[in-house]
Amino acid sequence: MENDTVGALVWFIVWFHGTISAQILHQYMQETKFHAQLKRYFAFCTLFPMMLFPFLLPEEAQVWRGVVSMASGFYSLRFYEVVSIPALQKENLWLRMCHVGVSFHDIRRRSYIKGSLKEAFFAICSKMTIHIVLLLISFTLVTSTSGNFSLATFFLHSLCGGICVMSSLYIFGYVLQLYHLPFRIQLPKLMNQPEESLSLREFWGFRWDTVVQQILKNYVFQPLTERGVNQSIASVATFVASGMLHVYPLWVAGLSFYDAFAMMSYFMSQVALVFIEAEINVISWKEHSRRLWTIASVILPSFLFTGPVFKLAGMT
Repeated sequence: MENDTVGALVWFIVWFHGTISAQILHQYMQETKFHAQLKRYFAFCTLFPMMLFPFLLPEEAQVWRGVVSMASGFYSLRFYEVVSIPALQKENLWLRMCHVGVSFHDIRRRSYIKGSLKEAFFAICSKMTIHIVLLLISFTLVTSTSGNFSLATFFLHSLCGGICVMSSLYIFGYVLQLYHLPFRIQLPKLMNQPEESLSLREFWGFRWDTVVQQILKNYVFQPLTERGVNQSIASVATFVASGMLHVYPLWVAGLSFYDAFAMMSYFMSQVALVFIEAEINVISWKEHSRRLWTIASVILPSFLFTGPVFKLAGMT
């Protein structure tokens, strides 16, 4: 309980600083005509120390070390965007705060709800309920079969692990939509029906966790290709960056080197399968075959990713 209290307090300090206090200081700097370069140094000097906050927590507070490490990196990136992107500086202070620590999405991609809020509320809740049920069933199946090692269990855990991750992201996306609903703000879909993908390129590039994919595109893939780097190399670099983005918080939380390597291997398997997909011309296959290829390519190696997570969580 003490670790949870300290962890929650450290997370709140990180959130409050990135979302509110640093924003107010930046607003003051704008109004007093500070030099633009000084504003960027300000972003670095005020937010970089937040990356050290997870290491102030005891090793026993595994969950909070992971949460704070992930949150501090994300808030730092979003605040840097507020400082360096002119279009964001034109937004009002409340929306800039939302961009850093409330909306998760890039607030510039918002739209506004014109219809009934009641209908929108029940539509979101009905979809969220389906994924809550799927998540609970998957967790139950994994925990109830964790001591039984067989080929069938291996496939079951791979499938359930994939469903757990997918449903968790769906639920998170619906929660984001719900607490923006009173303001009639419509956020983009966090999960754009990845189960409907007909290729791995479509799955990872356009449908799965659209916020993280957009960040990777903006800060890894596009900068490399704009500098003349081959697209294949840029794709590999993007998957490596994605792997590090996912593994780092879990490593801070106590993930072993072996399990971290296993998780990174999942991302490497995906980029390899993207290249294989192009070589065997999956795009020319029939629709049901393309969908089966995509689902199998994502799910079958997923034990490399979900296994270490379940192990760290004490589920297996």
